[in-house]
Amino acid sequence: MLLRGAAVVLFGTEPMFRNHPKGLFPQVARALYWSASVTGAGARM
Repeated sequence: MLLRGAAVVLFGTEPMFRNHPKGLFPQVARALYWSASVTGAGARM
C-alpha cells in the first residue's frame, strides 16, 4: 500500500490560544501521535 500526502488534523478551535487551554493538550497530543504513526515518522532511522 502506497500512501501519499500529509496526515492532516483540523481542529474546530484554537487549542494553543492561551497559556492554559482548557483540557485541549490531550487532543493535541493525540493528533500529533496519530499523524506521526500514519506517516511513519520516526520509523526511518
